[in-house]
Amino acid sequence: MIRIALLLLCAITPTFSAYAFEASIRGFIALDMLVVKKTEGRKQEAETGIGTLDLKVYATQDDFSMKIKLDLDDSRIGDAYNLFEEATVSYRAMPDHQIIMGKGKVSFHQMHWGVISPSFVDGGAELSPDHSLYDLDNRLVLSWRYGGFSRGFFNYLTYFGEAKSYSTNSDGTPRVSSTGTAPNQRFSLSYRNEKTFSSKDQAGIANKFELFVNRELTLSTAGMYYYNSINPKNNWAFDVAGRYSNKDIEIWAEYVHAFTSTFYAANYATFRKHENLLQLGAEYYMTEFYNVLANVEAAFVNNQHHSDPVGEFNDGKKVKTKTYKAEVGVKLKLHKSAFITLGGQVEKQNTVIETDNSDNDRHAYLLASKFSFFF
Repeated sequence: MIRIALLLLCAITPTFSAYAFEASIRGFIALDMLVVKKTEGRKQEAETGIGTLDLKVYATQDDFSMKIKLDLDDSRIGDAYNLFEEATVSYRAMPDHQIIMGKGKVSFHQMHWGVISPSFVDGGAELSPDHSLYDLDNRLVLSWRYGGFSRGFFNYLTYFGEAKSYSTNSDGTPRVSSTGTAPNQRFSLSYRNEKTFSSKDQAGIANKFELFVNRELTLSTAGMYYYNSINPKNNWAFDVAGRYSNKDIEIWAEYVHAFTSTFYAANYATFRKHENLLQLGAEYYMTEFYNVLANVEAAFVNNQHHSDPVGEFNDGKKVKTKTYKAEVGVKLKLHKSAFITLGGQVEKQNTVIETDNSDNDRHAYLLASKFSFFF
């Protein structure tokens, strides 16, 4: 048996040498050990369970590389093509030039986690800030990356579209369903996931420039423009961010300004919306056993509702929303890839409806203990 095994090993070794490639599996899981939250107008509640569960597969062969990210905690995992959040192939055409294509994330936001919750652009809020521009993930992309660490910068130019489209009637118009009657009528636009997109329906372009000032300081700036045939106006945004990190501390900051406009029956419909989001945070490495963290964010949104056709969420009102979030916490390091975060979060929101001359304040509080493990 040993002789047969050696003969087989000798036989297959040339095959693996000729077609050698590197592959690895990585992942991340975050568990809500205990989360206690209280939002104004709701009962206090305690939660425990799985917060985030991601699995990534990487493969490299010569100048080609592949990445697949499985979004295993998505509630719509059974929908077509929704299992994989990313599925990209990269080709290094020249030493400082790389082509990236497939389904993935558009290089735009800095995307830094807070203390016990993600940033606003990643959905980390108990009180909805009412903004529309979230992380540009789950997009179909064709991207060109130029630069390298030796040059001191990267530039990402991306052509993209959403990995979903609206369902249509036989005449090509959007398929809209409705319930109730005006002025309390509700509209709904149905979607389907896609593997491709057509520029006659939608198209976007984004550019991000990332500068490595030195080993500790990284700065970036980005711009984005997006067209969709059923939106009243085209969307655009820009982003400025920075990160400073050394052996004692990490500091992150980001500012996003965006203009969004969507179809009257789309999810979270808006005729026009101006939004400004800010984030500033720091993590101080106290000892090898624990870190101290703080993170503050703000979102200022001016929303003009649709007025035609008349419905519950298409009332023509102008709404100004200001949302603030502050987090503090301690990270207990159990291992280089495992830690527990204990922290608290406070949110405050002020909403003014100019049409009704109404003013409303809300608050939310969060205490959490979370376990995170990278593998």
